[in-house]
Amino acid sequence: MIFRQPNRFAIPAARVQTAIFPLIAALSRPGRWGRLIAVICLLPAVAYSQTPAAGQAKIKSAEEKALENVEKLHAEAIAESLAPIRPGVPGKSPFWNERAQRFIFAPAFDFKPVEGSKRYRFAARPEADSRERTFEAGEPWAPLTPIWKDLPVGYVTLKVEALDSEGQVLGEAGKRSFYRAAVFHGPYHERLTEYGQSGRMALESMLGRKHIQNWRRNGKPDPAYRRYCYPSKIIGAVISGMTRYATLSPRPERADEALEIARAAARHLIAVSEPAGAPLEFFPPTYVDDGGKRNPSAIARYIGQLMLTEPVAAACAYLDLYDATHDAALLEAAKRIAATYKRRQLANGTWPLKVVVSNGEPVTPNLVVPIEIVQFLDRLDGSYRITEYREVSRAAMQYILENPLKTFNWESQFEDAEPRPPYRGLSHKQETAIAIYLLDHATEDPRFTGWAEELLRYAEDQFVVWERPLPNPNDENSQETSEHWLTPAALEQFGFYVPIGSSSARVIAAYQKAYEVTGKPLYLAKACALADTLTVAQKELGDGWYPTYLWPNQDREGWINSGVLSAQVLLDLGTLLAEKSRAPSM
Repeated sequence: MIFRQPNRFAIPAARVQTAIFPLIAALSRPGRWGRLIAVICLLPAVAYSQTPAAGQAKIKSAEEKALENVEKLHAEAIAESLAPIRPGVPGKSPFWNERAQRFIFAPAFDFKPVEGSKRYRFAARPEADSRERTFEAGEPWAPLTPIWKDLPVGYVTLKVEALDSEGQVLGEAGKRSFYRAAVFHGPYHERLTEYGQSGRMALESMLGRKHIQNWRRNGKPDPAYRRYCYPSKIIGAVISGMTRYATLSPRPERADEALEIARAAARHLIAVSEPAGAPLEFFPPTYVDDGGKRNPSAIARYIGQLMLTEPVAAACAYLDLYDATHDAALLEAAKRIAATYKRRQLANGTWPLKVVVSNGEPVTPNLVVPIEIVQFLDRLDGSYRITEYREVSRAAMQYILENPLKTFNWESQFEDAEPRPPYRGLSHKQETAIAIYLLDHATEDPRFTGWAEELLRYAEDQFVVWERPLPNPNDENSQETSEHWLTPAALEQFGFYVPIGSSSARVIAAYQKAYEVTGKPLYLAKACALADTLTVAQKELGDGWYPTYLWPNQDREGWINSGVLSAQVLLDLGTLLAEKSRAPSM
């Protein structure tokens, strides 16, 4: 598989049919109009349906209007990038970016004051042109806003010197190198498949896979697919993916087959869960011994542990299948998982991140960022009128608001990675979900929308690559370079700083929600730019599935949960655009 990274395209005039073409109707049309459509995705619903009366200004062509909006959104992205994201201030707010390598938004660094200094001179020298940009500020931790717009994409060396009242240098307050990343200037790709059709193709491809069909034949995981060693995540994704496929409209011909697979996977996962009376009763396993098929360093050392972020994936999958089949056993299985979460909740509102299965004792001091548990418990309340977990959910959300939302320690919480000390292994997995939650509840607190938008800026700043990625992103895996990355895309986490399909999907979902709540076209433009990349990756893989790894990689199967999430998100984005196309023109 070789990804071909197109350059940003110009919109060919030949692709513009006429100025009176209703722009919004094009949103759902892929194919030869794809490049124009990718730009039209950025526009509000505008109808070019009337000829101007005499004396009125001439109506601009669709191409002219589209190009104007592209540049307008680029200008908005530049202006937005000048504002720092939760800048640190000694004694008031932490400097969360000590391990960050790159920035889209103007950063502020933890440089220490020099005794006797009156001012500080900031001098940034980009590798791209070696021309020094300078400004002065009263504190050594001031954001780089005054020079940020003028810094080209690439590596930058920053030096901050303390000055006395005469402007003489007293000493160096700090020095740091970083990568100045590119701001959004989409669209970047032609959309090769309409989003809803793309998601449908992916789930249909999933249904045909040998290890998925094995559930019908044997009712248990196919040992040939090695990632079943993560049962909660992977089998949960099988259940959710096949259920989503079976419930598509129009109903697929193989819907009953997909539901048969989902039921078999659910029966197995329930059967291998912890027994009643165990410390973690009814929780499905995070890890199982797969007979050495995976690298021992990746799985063997975790056998006998359970990660408390994972049972919720299975519980939500049970609810998905319950909604489709009304099998009461599935709702009961989800309720039993909720009851164990309630019983194991700590006094501060959250849970230990990893525990020993046999006794429930913590493995490390790390704590769950419990947004997915909150979403699960709220679903029980909102969809099934199961109200007994409201206080559990409220306490968990309060923990989020009082801890990671304040500290910005968005630690990566992946079952195949070691928990890390604060700020050493950041990710956007939980915080994009928190942004969605805050936007869903925006009417409950006037601060929620602002907090959510700040979280989206953080996710973009640290994990979204629009173009020209930093060349050598992984110190721990230095053989990997970004030369063949397919972008735009979202990186997974500091410890695995590479573009992953599900990472893009999480950011797309958050951008879509932000667009729905705020109405800002820039959010929809960013969501579409990332989604277009997934359609390109899907086409390159060639069998309808989404690759997990958005660079040339021999692991074509990848993580099934990544493909399922990508399909679900593109289906949802396709639904949004279809609704926009049906909306009355303004």
